[in-house]
This record gives sequence, structure tokens and C-alpha cells, in this order.
Amino acid sequence: MSCFIRLIASYTGLHVREQDKEALGSKILLRMKSLNLSVPQTYYHLLEADTNLSHREWNELIILLTISETYFLRDRGVFSLLRNLILPELILRHNHDKTLRIWSAGCSTGEEAYSIAILINELLPDWERWNILILGTDINISSISQAKRAIYSPWSFRLVDSEIQRRYFTKKPNGWELNEKIRKMVTFQHGNLRQDTFPSNPNFLDIASSNIYNMDLIICRNVFVYFDKAAISNVLNKFSNTLNEGGYLLTGHAELQLVENLGSLKAKSFPESVIYQRCEASQRNTSTPALKETVAGKGYKLQATSSVPLRASASVSPSSTSPLPSYFTPPPTIMPAIVGISKEATVNRSEPDNATLKTIFKEAEILFQKKKYADALKKTEQLLQQQPQHCGAYYLMSQIYANVGKYEKAIYYCKQALEVDSLSFLEPYYLLAHIAEEQGDIEQAKSWLKKIIYLVPSSVYAYLELALIYEIEKNITKSQKMRSVALELLKRLPSSAQVDPRLGMTASELIDKVKKA
Repeated sequence: MSCFIRLIASYTGLHVREQDKEALGSKILLRMKSLNLSVPQTYYHLLEADTNLSHREWNELIILLTISETYFLRDRGVFSLLRNLILPELILRHNHDKTLRIWSAGCSTGEEAYSIAILINELLPDWERWNILILGTDINISSISQAKRAIYSPWSFRLVDSEIQRRYFTKKPNGWELNEKIRKMVTFQHGNLRQDTFPSNPNFLDIASSNIYNMDLIICRNVFVYFDKAAISNVLNKFSNTLNEGGYLLTGHAELQLVENLGSLKAKSFPESVIYQRCEASQRNTSTPALKETVAGKGYKLQATSSVPLRASASVSPSSTSPLPSYFTPPPTIMPAIVGISKEATVNRSEPDNATLKTIFKEAEILFQKKKYADALKKTEQLLQQQPQHCGAYYLMSQIYANVGKYEKAIYYCKQALEVDSLSFLEPYYLLAHIAEEQGDIEQAKSWLKKIIYLVPSSVYAYLELALIYEIEKNITKSQKMRSVALELLKRLPSSAQVDPRLGMTASELIDKVKKA
């Protein structure tokens, strides 16, 4: 087995952990059976050979080895940073030549790349006059095929505002189809970060990686977590050489935290995430100059600001603390609400008949739904001054902060809501789990989801979220167990029953989805 592990690491960069060896053995046997091979050494030599047959077999094996689970606008903090700072700055930087080059490396089934396209469509009304490349690559050829089809199940929209879904997607019998305008903004191709040579030479257009050069932004999230140290170092060096001077690399939370040598990349910390910018050696140990010119002043269609002042220069710099209202003015239009407020939470728990408090809370909800976060925040603060034990108000505040990437404050107000009601009001637990997952704290995410199941054992959504986390961890046994429990719960429901507003599916639809997973 060790020889297969080394070969897989060399070819794909994937690191096989001790606890994953048994699952790897099963997958290898599955592929051997499909090829009518009985001797592992024969299969090993097939993979080792540099032939068309070998390449085809690697494609089949990689489908089994990799996970293709993602969703639209995943990680609000990162997308807030992209929308409010990075993309506007790149737009200003290239206003003279009208070019923009973005690479989603490890794009899975395309949700991330298409999310970027949606952001650009929102930010840059005249984008069709630009020369824009949004490239998505993935080692899993099946995922690339799905990305090109651009048809997604409701599961891919579980954290997306319904307005975004209606604006950009059309309901079809087999799912939700992305509109053609956004689809044409993105190019997908098969790619192996470990094996491929990049940056490529743009003069040689016959090679698969010919688009991979002079990138302004590379997004490679939740990929390095599966790589061994040698693969991380190799790919990171190639990324650095592929970026334009001043270009940015976005990775998953803490994925590069232990990397000692970042080369020409300089880490910059923001409340939402850490980003990496390519810079000259002389600049790596110096502070970044403040951004000077507002993008809004250039006439771009910006709908939001964040806690970091929105200005333009050669680079983005972290912000200092500023007064609360400036975090939200003007309000975002693309960041979706995480979950809706439950009916139980909208009631004043101490004085349920107090019409004034109910009116204030309803107004705050409406402002929140309209993305007028600063005004919604003022309303909830007004409500809490009159009723400090209003669970729904605390939760609404946590949603506001989560939607703009202020996770620490979102966590604080979730816990305030749970101090009022920790038994029957589950929404803060779900939000805490999502925040933990987006911050890369998988153990904490699992802990919150298990808490939900402890309180309400019939929580289908919690079981399915746990199944996905275990699958990402390559703990197939536990993942299957979680899905089995979810299936049993679903089978007890009427087929037309709406299971959970987050899922947007009936019991029968969700059963089909889970069985296919």
C-alpha cells in the first residue's frame, strides 16, 4: 500500500493519512475489479506508465479519491473581502487596459468560479467591454463536466439568498440552470496542480495550460489541506510565478499557516481572511501603503463597503477599527442571509403581547432582508434596550455580522441568543456551525451540529451537514452512517413534506439527492 500512497502523492499531491489507508485499499480494489485485474502490482505499473491508458485510469481513480462537494458563495467573509476590496482594486488597476485574469484552482463543480462571475457582473456593469478571463480547473474530470453543464441541485444554494437564485438561475426539471450570460464568463478545463507546468507560455496555444499566466487573482481554497508538504511547496511556488506583480492568492483558512517559506508572497491579515500578495523582495517586510482613491468615485457599481476602507492603490492593506455604522454603508446586495428567523424567535418571549416590540422586530427583519444592515442593527439595538431578553434580536444581530464577515461578533451574539434560550431555538447553533466550518475549525463545527442533534434528534439538516464534513475528512464510515440516519428520518415524512427551509426540497426530492450522494 505504501507504494500506491507515494505514487498518488507524486502524481496528485494528495496526502493519504493513516486512517484513510483502508478506504484507499477499497478504492484501488474497486478500480482493479473494473479492469479485470487481480494483481495489485499490475495496477500499480499501469498507473506508473506514461500512456494514454494510464492517464485515463488516473482520471477514474481521482474521481474516487477527491471530494466534489461545494456550494455557491461559500464563506461569506472571503466573498465580502473579494467584493469590497480585492476585485474593486483589481478593476481600478486595470481600468487602463480593461483586462482581468482570475483562476479558480481546484474549482470542483464550478460553484466558486461562477460565484466570482456573479460578483463581477454586480461590480462591473460594462464587463462585456473588458477582456476578462475567469478560469476554473480541477483534477477531477467528472467535476469539470458538471461545471460546464452549470445545472445545480437546491443543495448548492443552501446558503444563497433566493433573490440571487431567481436572478441568475432558471428552474429546470433536473435542477437550477445558470443563465447563459454568466456561464460564458467562465472557462473550465482539466488541470493537475501537481503535475502541470505553469505559468504557461501564452505563445503556445496548443497546450492545455495555455491560459495559466499573468493572473491577477488565484483562488485555491480547501485544496492544500489534502496536499503533503512537498506538493504545497511545489504548487505555491508555481502560483507565485503565475501571479502578476501585486496579484493575490486566496487559500482556505489556515491552510498555509505552517508554511515557513512563502517566497515572493506576503501575507496580509483581515478580519475576514488571510490573503497573500505577490510583491518584490524589498516590499515583503514593509508595511503596505494606505489605499487612496475610492472605487465608488470611479463610477463602478459598488453596493457595499466593509470594515476595511475601500480605496485603491497597488495593494490592499488591513484596516484599523472604525465606528460600527461604517461597516455596512451602503448595504451589500449580494451577500445572502444565512438562515431565516424562526417564528418562535420573532416573539417577545417575556412580553409576547407587546405590539410595539413586535413591530420594531418586524421592521428590523425587513431592513435585514433588504440588506440595509446598519438600519437593521439600529432597530435591534433599540429593541434590546427595551427587552434585553429578546432571543430573536440577538440572533438577527449575529446574522448581520456574519453576512459581512464579522465572525467574532456574530459568534458573540449567537451565544447571547442561546443564553436566553438554549433548548428550543436552534438557529444560532446552525449559524455557529457554519461559521466554524468557514473558519476552518471543523471539530467545532461538528460539535455544534452534534449539539443540535442532541436537542432535536430529528434534525435532518444537521445529519447531512455532518455527513459532508465526515466525507471531507475522508471518514467514509461515519459519513455513510449520518446519511443513513437522515434517510430513515426522511422516509418517515410524507413525500411532499418540506423538510427544512435551508434545503428547499421535499422529503422525496431529498431522499433522491441523498441516495445519489
